[in-house]
Amino acid sequence: MKTFKNATEQKFAQLVDELEAKFITGKWVMPFKAACPHFNMQSNKRYNGVNAWLLSMVAIDKGFQSKAWMTFKQAQAKTWRVKKGESGTPVQFWSPIKDKLDPEKEVWFVKYYTVFNLDQIADADGNAITSDVGSIEIGEEDSDLPTLEEQRLLLEKLSAGLNVTVHHHQGLGSAFYRPSEHAVYLPTVPEFHTMEGYLATFCHELGHSTHRFVRPDWKKGSFGSVLYAREECVAELTAVFVSSMLGIEKIALDSHAGYISGWLKTAKDDDAKFFTKAIKEATKAAFYMWDILYPVQSSESSD
Repeated sequence: MKTFKNATEQKFAQLVDELEAKFITGKWVMPFKAACPHFNMQSNKRYNGVNAWLLSMVAIDKGFQSKAWMTFKQAQAKTWRVKKGESGTPVQFWSPIKDKLDPEKEVWFVKYYTVFNLDQIADADGNAITSDVGSIEIGEEDSDLPTLEEQRLLLEKLSAGLNVTVHHHQGLGSAFYRPSEHAVYLPTVPEFHTMEGYLATFCHELGHSTHRFVRPDWKKGSFGSVLYAREECVAELTAVFVSSMLGIEKIALDSHAGYISGWLKTAKDDDAKFFTKAIKEATKAAFYMWDILYPVQSSESSD
């Protein structure tokens, strides 16, 4: 049984378990913009890895509209305060220190902090903070979900930004990404039961296409192998995140949902800590895609 140093670390672990439970259903859908970069209001750096996913999930559960977060001390420094009855969300931060036995080596250690969403903060007079400050925040004028045609065009624009060649073949019967060609192969749109199914499949395959940019040392093995399972988990996690960020209609795909728990089990049997690693890789992939479409709104990432 795992032991925890403090309640913050335990709460963080519980949230990661909840995240995994949602993923293995194969039906996990995040509302539009829920996954748009969450950031620390003081540093204006976006949260990365597991932190990005947990803050997005908590924001969904609690109905937070803001993407800005801060610690209790950071709020105090602005003469703001946490509203009565509000509870914070744990995040982790990894940093290196010199090895005491060998100064030439570095040892990574983790600290846990509690952060509060801007919606949980009040100013010195007890009033809600009415606007976010941050270069990576998204304007409310873009709050409506794009039409299906706009979503299709958005994925085509993203494909171009990734330099991915997209092939549509009638009767293909399956969709896949071919690394040797840096190309995505899809059946024609009419062959999908719905346009939403086409978009979800397209998004998943584009997740694979980030392989060469953010996972160049990964290899995709044969079907059913550990390497195959790892890559499929990352691609599906990327699709969940990107769909929310960009407003792509994410639906549970029969071709994916039935395999997700199997993929994750295979990968975790090989590496018990794989899920958190998959989240880190999926966040890198999703933010890489985000930065292609919204370079001006991008910001340095933090853990």
